[in-house]
Parts: sequence; structure tokens; C-alpha cells
Amino acid sequence: MYVSFETATALDVTTEDIATAVASVIRPQQRLVSLVLDGMRERGWGRILAVSATNIVEPLPALTLSNIARPALAGYLKSLATQVAPDGVTVNLLLAGGSGPPAGRPSKRPRPPGPAGPPPRSRPTKPPRSRCAASAPSPSSPP
Repeated sequence: MYVSFETATALDVTTEDIATAVASVIRPQQRLVSLVLDGMRERGWGRILAVSATNIVEPLPALTLSNIARPALAGYLKSLATQVAPDGVTVNLLLAGGSGPPAGRPSKRPRPPGPAGPPPRSRPTKPPRSRCAASAPSPSSPP
């Protein structure tokens, strides 16, 4: 499930915009959770993993509706996690950061100077030590 929000500042949004934004993030998550949670609790084991954006931690200036709705999701999941932990169910929220512009759109940020890609990896000067506690004798060595 992917929810996209229109660009809007805090001065631009209405009460209806906020209600719609929160509902568009919370309702699908709550529906999905309600489909699997009873079975997890009965088994005494389960994992719920939700994915959201890092603007839960650091709000983005022109994405006010997202800045409001995504922390609401975090609050719902935190409340849920506390309530179902005694039943063996873990609830986590993964915050995915930006990885560049959407496909087909050029980045508006200038590229940093320097070569593209990560720097080359250096090779160790000594071979790594074996981490095995014991090794089999080689075929040329006596038993």
C-alpha cells in the first residue's frame, strides 16, 4: 500500500484534508492488522511489520498532510504493540528514507562533486584468519 500526499503547507490544509489524510494511512493498516491479528494471538506468535517514511522523525516543510498522518500511524502501531506483546506478537514500523527522485523525474538536487558511485574497496594485506575451532587434516599430512 502506498499513500501519496499533495504538497501543502500548514497554512493551506483544512480540517477535512487532515481527516482524509489520517484515514488514508490508518484505515488500510488497521484493516490488514485485523485480518491476521486474531490468528497470531491464538498461536502465541506473530510479526507485524509496517513501512512508513522518515518524516515521522523529521517533518518535511511542504508535506504537512504526510507530517500529520504518518506519526498517527506510528502512534496506532505503538499502542497496538504494547497491547499484543503479552500474546507473543511483535509490531514494528520500518522508516524508509528517500532514495532519489521518483522514476522518470530528474533530481532537483545538484550532484555532489567527485566520481559517481562508492569509493573502491581496499583489499586486506593479510588473508583473514580461520574462524573455525578445528580443521580437518590435509590429505598430504599424516593422521
